[in-house]
Amino acid sequence: MPRTVDIDFAIGKNRTVFDFEWNDSVLSGKVTINQSDKPERIVPINSNDNAVLRMAVFGIISALPLDDGFQMELPWFNTMSNKTESIQIIHAGQETVKTPAGTFEAHKVNLKGGTPENIIYVSKALPQKIVRIDVVGQPLHFERKATP
Repeated sequence: MPRTVDIDFAIGKNRTVFDFEWNDSVLSGKVTINQSDKPERIVPINSNDNAVLRMAVFGIISALPLDDGFQMELPWFNTMSNKTESIQIIHAGQETVKTPAGTFEAHKVNLKGGTPENIIYVSKALPQKIVRIDVVGQPLHFERKATP
């Protein structure tokens, strides 16, 4: 398990910084959220319920045995809401997905129960990789970019 995690990302003029530290199984730290139209918001994080960190699910989903009928449930700690949620990972078929990195035959995976819910597209070709993430109910998605 890592001892610390620092992630800094931006979408347009919005910026989020995750600053976490583990001490045994206790996760602590903060999320700093800067949105262009709102004052800075700092969310303190403190969890010892051994739930999977929300960001970790996005990191491991391409290693799951994605196939027709695959589904699993697990608790994840959502740093965006500072609470543990029970999520379901459900294989929802296959689709062709176009991104700046190319066109991919992909597994469609629904993440339900978390806030917000997501649809994740994982390439079928090995090594499997996430090629797009859609945020359900919002006009927001993340795509694999072309490599130079």
